[in-house]
Amino acid sequence: MAVIKPSGKHYYQPLWTLVGGGVFDKNVTEHSEASFMPMRAKSIRDAVIEFHPDENCLQTRME
Repeated sequence: MAVIKPSGKHYYQPLWTLVGGGVFDKNVTEHSEASFMPMRAKSIRDAVIEFHPDENCLQTRME
């Protein structure tokens, strides 16, 4: 299994409403992506620019 994502950060979006209301600082919602990644998953820091489901392939920005 692989996860392709350009950022190394994860943001807990359900808290953003409370950030907007002044209850929490936005830094509370930010965590390392690695802390949420399953141990057997490969993390690929890139962005998908094309997806071809019939061919079961995709193209990333770095290709």
